[in-house]
Amino acid sequence: MKEKITILIVDNDIKEAQLLAQFLTNHNYTIFITPAIYEDAVKAIKHHMPDAVIIYMCHAEKGSIGLKIATFIQTTYYILKLLIIEYHEQEDLHLYVDTLPYSCLVKSKDNFHEQILTTLIFSDPLIVGKLCKYKELLWRLTTLEIDSNGEPISKKGMVHHYDNLSIKLCDILYFRSGNSHIKNSTLIRLKSDINRYYVIRETIAYCLSILPLQYYAQIHEGYVISIDKITGYHLLNNFYIDKIIIPIGIHYIDVAENIINNMSSHLK
Repeated sequence: MKEKITILIVDNDIKEAQLLAQFLTNHNYTIFITPAIYEDAVKAIKHHMPDAVIIYMCHAEKGSIGLKIATFIQTTYYILKLLIIEYHEQEDLHLYVDTLPYSCLVKSKDNFHEQILTTLIFSDPLIVGKLCKYKELLWRLTTLEIDSNGEPISKKGMVHHYDNLSIKLCDILYFRSGNSHIKNSTLIRLKSDINRYYVIRETIAYCLSILPLQYYAQIHEGYVISIDKITGYHLLNNFYIDKIIIPIGIHYIDVAENIINNMSSHLK
């Protein structure tokens, strides 16, 4: 069963926002509301990771809070933006072009709510999965082939050439601490390139500091996994990530139990 589409409404007019929220809730959308305060909006986006954000732009002027919020979304996420303006602001729409909104609608129209609904219905094919909402991470890395045991092929003294490459979060299966030949590094395994490790000169702790922790978890001293890539588990010994066995560390049993319990609740 397809999950409900989630919408975040950013508007200082709470009564107006609640009316729109009730209308969309009646049409099977999950709605969250936050005021048009930059810090609050950013926090709400990060917490809810909505499928679309409806932003009341307040005033079509450079430096407005609505424009600042829309710009933050455009540079950080692949999340649909519906910008809401008042009728008298239409002449200034060029200020919003750089934020690449999906649509820009006039709030004062009589059929405003119906227009929002129609826009969301047509935007449905463009909505992406939770992890795919994040922009790619740019890392300086090298690659290593993987042997039949899943180990990186690296010899002592081997020269590694590092290049800049963007990696999509939704493509990452797991992170693994580097071996004795790749010290102070982390290995990344991708679903799109299963036969190689991508090696970055960063620690597991650093990776955890920049990852959205609602979608990633450290389940071993040397492993951080993408929770949505879990395909199975064996007791509390290991997880299966795309048929790859990832061990569960003895100090991470509680973490593993929470993941398994959450997986079970979603299946009910």
